[in-house]
Amino acid sequence: MLLSSNYTFEAFFWIILIAIALVTLTIFFATPKPVSKKPQDWNVSHLKGTIDDVSSAKPIGMQKEIQEASSDNIEKETAPEIIKIKKPINYRKMAFAIFGVIVIIGSVSLLQSTFNLFNVEEEECELVPYGKCSEVKLSGRNLSGLDLTGIDLSYADLTRASLGGANLTNANLRGADLTGANLTGADLQYANLNSAYLKDANLTNADLTGAKLYYANLRDADLNGADLTYADLTRADLRYADLTYADLNGADLTDAFLRYADFTDAFLRYADFTDAIVTDADFTNTYWYQTIWTDGIVYDENQA
Repeated sequence: MLLSSNYTFEAFFWIILIAIALVTLTIFFATPKPVSKKPQDWNVSHLKGTIDDVSSAKPIGMQKEIQEASSDNIEKETAPEIIKIKKPINYRKMAFAIFGVIVIIGSVSLLQSTFNLFNVEEEECELVPYGKCSEVKLSGRNLSGLDLTGIDLSYADLTRASLGGANLTNANLRGADLTGANLTGADLQYANLNSAYLKDANLTNADLTGAKLYYANLRDADLNGADLTYADLTRADLRYADLTYADLNGADLTDAFLRYADFTDAFLRYADFTDAIVTDADFTNTYWYQTIWTDGIVYDENQA
């Protein structure tokens, strides 16, 4: 684990986290509470003397009425009125506390993802046949000539990687980023390259027989002399791609984006171009036989 070799960096992060936590807790709990005002007690003892003095000079009937009326007034006056004082909400304090919690959680997550603080065991990637290397980062790595039959490299980062002559038969490269990768002469028969990024990739003379390239990004890719027999290129982006001398026998290019693609001298026997966008594509000297053009009709001659 990289953390063991970088104690200074670890200590710096923990100091920052602890400082933020202390400041947040101090602001949240140390704010003095407002002093509540207790209702004032009224002293009504002077009313008793008044009642006694009046009662001595009035008849008995009137004394009773005065006593009853006075007792009612005393009860009303002696009942304290309770005043509820709402404690004001300190939004600034609350916002700072929330911010502190977010910063702490984010920092811990960053450290975990970078240094694996909690020692979460990760499955090691072995670059061997049928290896499990999903989402692995291999940018710029030299993997030329390796036997990677059936390997799982789905969503892997293989930008600018060198895979020339590698055996990737039946490999899972779904969603992998192969931007600028060198796949010259690579064996990609029946490989899953659905939604893969192959922009600017070099696939010269690569074998893509039966490969799945649905919605793959092959913009500006070099497919000169590539074997795409029965490849699935449905909705693939092949704009500006070089497909000169490519073998597209039985390939499915339905709804593919082919603007400015170069098919010069390509083999298009049984290829399907239904609803493909072929604006400004070059089909010079291509071979057609039972080729389905963009209108869905089969032709034996060049219709481009």
